Amino acid sequence: MQKQYNFAAAVVAALVIAVFPAAANAASLRATALDISGDYATLKLSFDALPKYETKLSGDRTRLELVLFGTKAIANIALPQASYPVRSIAPYQGAENYALTITLAGKWPFIVRREGAVLVLSFPKVFSERTELPLVPGVTAICEASSDGSAYREIYSTRIPQDVLRTRATMALASEHGARSMALTELARLEGAALVVNTAYFDTKSGTPVSLVISDGKLVTLPVKPGRAALIVDGTGRPRIYRPGLEVWLEADGQRLRVQGFNQPASPGMVVAYTPAFPSAKLNPDAIYYRLVSMGSLTPLSLKEIQQEGFADSFIAVNLSPEANPISGAKEATFKWKLTDPAKSPVNARFAVCAAPMLVEKGAVNITCDEDDVPADIATSVRARTAVGVDKNDALIIVVVRESKEAGIAGMSLSALAQYMLKLGAVDALNLDGGGSSEFVLNGAPMNVPYGGERKIPVAFVLK
Repeated sequence: MQKQYNFAAAVVAALVIAVFPAAANAASLRATALDISGDYATLKLSFDALPKYETKLSGDRTRLELVLFGTKAIANIALPQASYPVRSIAPYQGAENYALTITLAGKWPFIVRREGAVLVLSFPKVFSERTELPLVPGVTAICEASSDGSAYREIYSTRIPQDVLRTRATMALASEHGARSMALTELARLEGAALVVNTAYFDTKSGTPVSLVISDGKLVTLPVKPGRAALIVDGTGRPRIYRPGLEVWLEADGQRLRVQGFNQPASPGMVVAYTPAFPSAKLNPDAIYYRLVSMGSLTPLSLKEIQQEGFADSFIAVNLSPEANPISGAKEATFKWKLTDPAKSPVNARFAVCAAPMLVEKGAVNITCDEDDVPADIATSVRARTAVGVDKNDALIIVVVRESKEAGIAGMSLSALAQYMLKLGAVDALNLDGGGSSEFVLNGAPMNVPYGGERKIPVAFVLK
């Protein structure tokens, strides 16, 4: 039976030191038992006389230490085998006191009570705790901890209206602070941000996004896989999620040369744009290469430079004969681009990020793993997630799902994430980079430190 648990009352009960008259002699712990058959997981400790005790909760609320004063455990006392939500029970016998450290699957509420000479600790198997924290005027961050009886989850979310998106939101780049990538807590400090959330897929070696990224109306990176959906926020702050069109061309001396492909072999007669994700060994030796400088002007680049030294920026290959190349002989060319919506109309994108797969489309679940060629480990795994959605009022919904095998915190499948986005009212929703990249930094503090520590990220959503 699903129950809404009163966490505040539980904390009050948990943090009170229960003191009883000291027994004439030291108390003895004679038996322990863990019962998980009902709505609560109940740990019972039986004594010959109930001792004084104190409960201590760890800072992250995942460990409960129960100190039993003037107590000894009888020889060879058996502790119960841990079972959800209890992950482990570790004893400590001091000279006078006995203690149990109870590790739980996440931030768990509990109640302590006595039944004669028996001390009872109860943990609800099903609960939901919701905490609201102010971000900026008109925006609240929500921290939700819950258990469905089989798995514990922590989900962080916020809903940002259009007027706040217009005035306070942007896509921040680590490169603007002199680095290819950086921890989001550092980016939050440098940007003076109330909220920072990871966004784009990126190459972990070079620190370069492998997604379409637009920041302050400028094209930052080209997509490795064109045709994927994107979150696009226009100049009015209105967010949209759809599959945009992207036209790219070069201009020199009044002539225009259209880019016809992305990250594919440059066959004769083609102009192709590349990102560092494309293997340099597969580049066509007959093509002429140009480096894109700040996604603006182009300068010549030799294939030898790319193959011997590697290259962290995007570049263009032109595989045309001089007669067929309208910009042949130009000392410098200009890189131009245009983003279009599904109706082929130009889009004035203030910032945008491309990702995959779609989760929700037109108010219904539509997970596009096959269409977007999403790797199986992303498509089928239960893991940390980051997602964005747009509701019927043109507000942006941001969701970060925490996951930690060490702490017993379950992530989410794409299917569960899509359902959660629907629950929050998303009409359209898109999955962003997840796993070790997923992070929700609130007022400079990470609410969910990813497993292994913070990952350095090249681009992130920022709310100031």
